[in-house]
Amino acid sequence: MRVAWVVPGGVDRGGVERVIPFQLWLMQRLSREVELHVWALRQEPEPGDWPLCGAQVHCLGDGSRAARLERFRESFEQHGPFDVLHAMWAGEPQLFPARAAAGPLPPTVVSLTGGEVACLPQIRYGGCCTWRGRLVTWRCLQRAAVVICWTDFIAHQARRYRRRLERLPLGCPTDLFTPAPAPPAAPPYRLLHVGSQNRVKDQGTLLRACAEVVRRGWDVRLDLFGCDILDGERPRQAAELGLADRVTFHPVIASADLAAHYRGAHLYVHSSLHEGACLALAEAAASGLPCVGTRVGYLHDWPPEVGLATPVGDPLALAEGICALLADPARRAAMGAAARQWAVAHNVDQTAAGLLRIYRSLV
Repeated sequence: MRVAWVVPGGVDRGGVERVIPFQLWLMQRLSREVELHVWALRQEPEPGDWPLCGAQVHCLGDGSRAARLERFRESFEQHGPFDVLHAMWAGEPQLFPARAAAGPLPPTVVSLTGGEVACLPQIRYGGCCTWRGRLVTWRCLQRAAVVICWTDFIAHQARRYRRRLERLPLGCPTDLFTPAPAPPAAPPYRLLHVGSQNRVKDQGTLLRACAEVVRRGWDVRLDLFGCDILDGERPRQAAELGLADRVTFHPVIASADLAAHYRGAHLYVHSSLHEGACLALAEAAASGLPCVGTRVGYLHDWPPEVGLATPVGDPLALAEGICALLADPARRAAMGAAARQWAVAHNVDQTAAGLLRIYRSLV
């Protein structure tokens, strides 16, 4: 079987920086069963091709839209034909091939990552904030042969635009993310958060929750991993809340290095306004780390014995959840074990097997 992926980016030739980890994990597994070609709409300034994780990557480079469409058309015809086309994200990864193709495309699979069906006008986030965006979403989902949702949270929103959806959890490698042999020492209690500093992740709510946790007498340290696209707003907020010596902001690091930080934490904390799934939650679960955070993505889907969900945008409720788990080591241990069990049952190998099943159903 020959499969074509179209992705926004995240497939750097080095395989470490400027990558989207779940794409690499799936590429590595799928390429054992199919011939996989991946078109990156944006990755490097110049067009290029390189092997990565068993697949062949084709970068369109910069330039005018017309020039990039022509490059895609030529490259797609050169390396085709394909049995299945998979657009990672609805929108441009799906529309680009449709506009570029000189003839009919193979059956198209679309993965919804979340933002395509979101509408958060207060932070100007989501593909459905305008009538034009809603129309594009409707057209994309109607034209796809299969639409994949990683969580029920997203499936519920997507059903406004299409009734028939495929539910497939997005997992992580549970041999890379593993539990610590023993709980870390405390105090201080280590809280961990992984995600870019942006409006959707809403780390402002998380910082206010941590300030409340400290006010209640808990000795905590918060480690945040992710790039800063808010020009230092979150570190300034941490200082204003008196958390400068309790919060450490880290850059993006490789998954193999991040795994050790999951094992060294007591709680994974989450504050997003919206998530398609949140792979960091799956990584924390695989590491046997209890999770507490806002009721979006996986935390919306998980039962309370797997993860503790709190209302979106409510720092006091989030602080209450953090304190409740810190005060109950037995509950933390049970929740971490249940989370690990979920992660093993829904690991990345299961995700790859689900994708193969979908691809084969279309051939």
